[in-house]
Amino acid sequence: RLVFITLAKFHAAAVAIYHENPKLIEAVGGECFYIEGGPLQKWIEFGCKALGENLKELEGCEEYADFFLSRADNIWNLAAEGAAPKPDRFNVLLHGDVWVNNMMFKYNTDKEPVDVKLLDFQISRYSTPVFDLLYFLYTSANDDVRDNHQLELFELYVKTLNESLEQVGCSERLTLEEVKEDIKAAAPWMITTIAFGVTPITVHGTDEGMSFENITTEDIAAGKCDPIFKTMYNSKRLKAIVPVLMRQYFNLLKSL
Repeated sequence: RLVFITLAKFHAAAVAIYHENPKLIEAVGGECFYIEGGPLQKWIEFGCKALGENLKELEGCEEYADFFLSRADNIWNLAAEGAAPKPDRFNVLLHGDVWVNNMMFKYNTDKEPVDVKLLDFQISRYSTPVFDLLYFLYTSANDDVRDNHQLELFELYVKTLNESLEQVGCSERLTLEEVKEDIKAAAPWMITTIAFGVTPITVHGTDEGMSFENITTEDIAAGKCDPIFKTMYNSKRLKAIVPVLMRQYFNLLKSL
């Protein structure tokens, strides 16, 4: 709840700044991940196919496998298009990498979190808010939150955002229905998040958590990292976690 409230206030503040200085938001929110022919394209394409093939081998995961494999041939372009700002939608400056390692929490004497500060804005982008919200949910929240409280958190976000927009004198408003539509449209982006965001976090600290030290973007583009990717995506831990994440994600989609 604290993170969603903080993101709502951050996004509202960015809307206010955009009204005063749109060039500033455009400058810091320019796309730096989904770049045509970018070095991470091969990683995403490899991951999409590998995750799909892994799910295909698991009983009851055929629908999840198709989610990946049906988009595998064009995943990069689909995700890039989906992550771009929408002229007819509510857009904000996104943090872009909202997970627990990029946050500092303040606790009271009862060891309850009372405040949070966002850190590391290296891949901020200008687009719809759901990307920050989904990224945090699927990289950092626990199973209870994803199983039972996702819609509740989206409702809290919308309420806090609209209150914050009013406080800073902005006329824009966001509805829960618009958020639901944006979640549905974010499917290709979700694949890249699991392939590039969730996977390294999941395998980190395990025997299958490979080091990327001294690895260059040129190495990735040239296919020199394929053995590392293969080890990561065949991780026992990842194979156990991804079906759970997909069940939670599909349940979210079906509830919208």
